[in-house]
Amino acid sequence: MGCNCNRRAKNLKRTATNGRRTTTLAQRRAELNKPIEGQPSATPVGYVIASPYALVAADDYQKELDTWLSVPFRHMGQNINGVDCIGLVLAVYKQLGLIPEDLNPVEYSRQWYLTDNIDKHPAFEQLKEAISLRRIDNPTELMAGDILCFAFGKGTEAHVGVLSNRGSIFHAVAGAQADKVIESRFDDNRWRKRFVYAYRLTTNSTSTTGTSENGR
Repeated sequence: MGCNCNRRAKNLKRTATNGRRTTTLAQRRAELNKPIEGQPSATPVGYVIASPYALVAADDYQKELDTWLSVPFRHMGQNINGVDCIGLVLAVYKQLGLIPEDLNPVEYSRQWYLTDNIDKHPAFEQLKEAISLRRIDNPTELMAGDILCFAFGKGTEAHVGVLSNRGSIFHAVAGAQADKVIESRFDDNRWRKRFVYAYRLTTNSTSTTGTSENGR
């Protein structure tokens, strides 16, 4: 029987020394795919997304979200022809009647994130003026319909998405690999480690953006 040297050499190349132990690529992938602590809870049966304008069943919300998958990324877009990250949130909420339809798009720079975080984004400020939002800091308290805020670079909250009924992120991303609305796993390291807080629509008539559900 001949020596299977080529296969053995390939196996050796597929290992990497990590401190005092050797880890195969398969083991490394398994580690990366382990669930991260602090995940959204399962959406309860019959859960309703509520605002002063509408009550929307989580299942109906998910059906609406699914229609936006693969819609092209477009700066300041808020319709089926194209959306950016905040534009997707506003477009979905409008379609479901959760926010006023006359919340017209406002202008903002393509590089707004270089000077402001998401809380000072013109479109987000407009949303906060129109409806009450509650801040959520604990990821285990997240529910379908919540607006998820992510930090990049030096920690600036510069990207948003919405939590789906499946516990995934629906968001519009720009770039060569996507440049459209995609669905991402919340426990994917790329997104989970960048999550900073979320906002939830409430039925309150006054703003509660300064308080969080866990008291922080």
